[in-house]
Amino acid sequence: MRWQYVGGLTAVLVVALHGCSADSEDGGSGSAGSGAAGTSGSGDPSQQASSVGPSSGSGAAPSDGNDTFATAEPIALDGSHAAEISPTGDVDYYSFAADAGSIVYFNLDAQDLDGAGFDAKHLDLVLTVYDAAEVQVAENDTPVPRYSADPEMYFVVPATGTYVLRVAECWQWAEDPEAQCAAPEAKELTAYELLAITVDPARFESIVGETEPNDEAATADEIEYAKGDAGTYYYSDIIGDFASATDIDVYAFSLPTDTPVTEGRPVAHFWPMAWGPSGNGSTTSPGRMYLVDPLDPTVRFAEVDAALGQRLQVPVDLGRAFQLWVEHQGEASGANDFYVARHYGAGSNPVESSDASNGEWSGAEPLSLSDNGDGTFSFFIDGDITVAGVDVDHFSIEAAPAPDLTRVSVACSAQRRGSGLRELTFQLLDAEGVALPGATHTEGPDEDAQLPDVAIPGGARSLLLRVSAESQEANVTSTFYRCGVHLGM
Repeated sequence: MRWQYVGGLTAVLVVALHGCSADSEDGGSGSAGSGAAGTSGSGDPSQQASSVGPSSGSGAAPSDGNDTFATAEPIALDGSHAAEISPTGDVDYYSFAADAGSIVYFNLDAQDLDGAGFDAKHLDLVLTVYDAAEVQVAENDTPVPRYSADPEMYFVVPATGTYVLRVAECWQWAEDPEAQCAAPEAKELTAYELLAITVDPARFESIVGETEPNDEAATADEIEYAKGDAGTYYYSDIIGDFASATDIDVYAFSLPTDTPVTEGRPVAHFWPMAWGPSGNGSTTSPGRMYLVDPLDPTVRFAEVDAALGQRLQVPVDLGRAFQLWVEHQGEASGANDFYVARHYGAGSNPVESSDASNGEWSGAEPLSLSDNGDGTFSFFIDGDITVAGVDVDHFSIEAAPAPDLTRVSVACSAQRRGSGLRELTFQLLDAEGVALPGATHTEGPDEDAQLPDVAIPGGARSLLLRVSAESQEANVTSTFYRCGVHLGM
């Protein structure tokens, strides 16, 4: 990470990101656009950035002897701290004092010290926060989106006092490290930097702190966008607080008209951060999150239930005004009911172009082949079921772009990314339109539509993907879906 000042007293912390774009579980390829310019393809969002504010940065390596909770090294929440996980098996503990309600931002850089992102030679770190009684209150393994193996967290302090932060390598954290962590256990590069600062959202661009009253369209908090030197936008992070189980928070936004969209159509992303002691420490997740037109807030353009692991990933027009409404999940209020959501604009998968003719398998629209560079290949599509229960889309896929490809995997989403489509269903068909045995799946509210490792019929040169939806939610108007198809051995 590096500090970059953007006018006046405002500072923006740039987190260098790597890889490619869209959601790995969706198999999407949409290009990332809220950090530096991204590229399309499978994998992780590319060249994104996060914003927090200014650091004094100590730059000096802490002393040894902080290997246990009892010997945690005191640090101030004012900047960066350089250290190492060495020898192999080392674990570092740091203690810090904080006031109730203060927002603390943590970031560990190991992979990103030299721009690796994901590399087995570097540390794969996990940060864990404990209270003074050594009870775990928060934890993070990887950021959202998963642009790097370096963890990151906003933590709202539940009570004034002393807390302890543990920094551990995956091999010292995972229950089954041989299965969960990249080998080897002994890392070639062992350095890391810990950033630990308190954040006042009112002082920093691209961090939106919820301010009451903001529970109706007329009092919506405005989401800000900060642009870096490369001309692209940083993440806009929302940090809110639920005053009660019936509290509603409203935010106004409009993706800038110069948001980079290198492929497909513009998409607005809102990622709720994981909550609880294995997440950011909140005693609740958000519940319903939905987008509305401020001129008619009774009609929902897109909607998800964050408590079910859903998130908004919605095609929108650049420059068009929307509002994001966020509800409590509806249970009784907890002791520390905050939430964090990360927002940015990006591109999408290639967009369906033959809706008038792809309703029958014989008119299937060909999908473009993406070479992943590792012997596997992928296909991506963003489409619309314009009339659920009537409209059906067919796409053709080259099944044998290279020798030894024997398996095909498919992932699709609609409802779980905010679409009004319900029971989105995909089927794999052979080249003559006959369904492959067992190669169909339907999305549910708490289950993505995905099938791994379906056998490709011997000798098949092409396959067909059929996409349909059972119905349309009455008060959610969007009709989009996205799919990824992956060929492997």
